[in-house]
Order: sequence, then C-alpha cells, then structure tokens
Amino acid sequence: MKSRIISYLIALVLFGFSMQALAEPIAPKLIFSINGITVTAAWTKVPGATEYKLSYAPFPYTGPESIGSFDVGGQTSFSATLWEGAAFYIAVQAGNEQGFSEYSNIKNFTISTIAPKKIGDHYGGGIVFYVNKSGQHGLIAALEDAYDGFQWNNGANKVTGATSDGVGAGEMNTAIIVSAQSINNPFGNFAAKVAYDYSVQDDGSTPCTRSLDEICYDDWYLPSREELNLLYQQKDVLDGFANYGYWSSTEYDRFNAWVQDFVSGDQNYYAKNTPFYVRAIRAF
Repeated sequence: MKSRIISYLIALVLFGFSMQALAEPIAPKLIFSINGITVTAAWTKVPGATEYKLSYAPFPYTGPESIGSFDVGGQTSFSATLWEGAAFYIAVQAGNEQGFSEYSNIKNFTISTIAPKKIGDHYGGGIVFYVNKSGQHGLIAALEDAYDGFQWNNGANKVTGATSDGVGAGEMNTAIIVSAQSINNPFGNFAAKVAYDYSVQDDGSTPCTRSLDEICYDDWYLPSREELNLLYQQKDVLDGFANYGYWSSTEYDRFNAWVQDFVSGDQNYYAKNTPFYVRAIRAF
C-alpha cells in the first residue's frame, strides 16, 4: 500500500513537470533604443521559449489589418534601419512547440531628428540631466520621486542577473528585475517596478490617461549605478531630491544592490529589503 502511494505521488510530480514543460511561455519584457534612424528592440529571455515573434503596426494605429509580424528565431534583440518620420508600435511574443505567449508590453516610437538638448532642458516628460556629444541623445529624469521609499526586492531575495552598469544599462536591468521578481508575486511593488510602471504626459506632471490625443511617456526605468551617479551630479539642476539614499538597478549579489547617498554622493550596497527612494529616468 505504501509503495503504491509513493508511486502515485511520483507520477503526480512527473505529470506536473510535464505540464509545466508543455505550457506556453510567459510574455517577455520589451525595451527599445534609437540611434539616428536605426531602431533596436531587445527583450528578456523567457524560460522554455525556443523562438520569438516581433509584431508591428503603424502609429497612430489604423486597425487590425495593419498589424504585421515576423519570426526572429531564438535571438533576444533585433535592429532595423528605417527612415525619417517612421512611426510604429512594436511588441514581441515568446514561443515554443505549444504556441506563443501573450504580447509583451507594447512600445511606440517615431524617428525624428531633434534639436540638440542641454542639461536642464525640460523635455520628454522631465528634465535632461545627461547628453552625448551630439546633444540629440541622453537621459531624462522625472520631475519628482516616484514614492517615498521602496524595497529593491519583492518580498524575497533572489539573484536576478541585473548586474549591468553604464549609460543605458538601467533599462534592461529594470526589465530583468521586473520579470524575475514578478514570477512568484505578480502583484508586489518594488523599486524597479515602481519606475517601470511610471508614466506621465509631456508636461512632466500630468498622469497619462491613455487617450489618443495625448503625448504619454511610459518608458521609464530605474537607473543603473553609473546613471544614478550622473543624476546625483546634476541634483542641483533638477532639485527636489531627498537627503537620503536612492536605489540603482544594479545588483550586487543575492542579498544586496547598489544605492547612492544624495547627501555625500557615496555609493554602497545595501540589503534589498531596505526602503530607499526611487527616481525614474528615461532615455531619448
């Protein structure tokens, strides 16, 4: 009798693993960047996925018949050189032998050559705090902190793999963190998700309503360690920062992530369950 029960339990476990392996994959997290007229889309790698499909539609949207898609194999990024004025929605799906996931978050972009920007300019839903040599690409900070304080983790410590640093690294770090830490608790709130969910209209203070006639910026993220330091260096230009620590998206290890003190400017790693401030940024 005992051996029969054990065999039954083993069969249940194996069946569970089998069903998990045969399930459709979860949706990836999508980000994109623009360099001149070249657009690069990148997304998080999804466990169990063997291929990805990139879909696109004109912006503004003209109807379901305008949606196109193509397979990109197992790669997790795709670049295309377009033209001045090109404007599209894009989304990605993960697939395996059981089918394709739901769409990722949907992004839209417009290819345009902008007048050079400088630090302190009000632009793109916030204030510019870093520009490259051309002045056409850089980083924008939200006008205010997202909230008073949030933990880096989502209730439990785990290695997310979000260890990248440098200008532009925070966006993929944020996507990785949100994907990794939402699996077990999809309704939790934490530093990277607060930044990821932030959205604002062109004036930098009015929340997005998703109406068709508004300009909405919803591609914010938690800055990398280097991006956070660039933000600290311009804190007197932006103003409104707390005399406290701010989270970066750069992970140190399973239990800690990097923080910058906005009084002394020192960077150090702290326990992920410690509440610190969050200031979202975005790239242009």
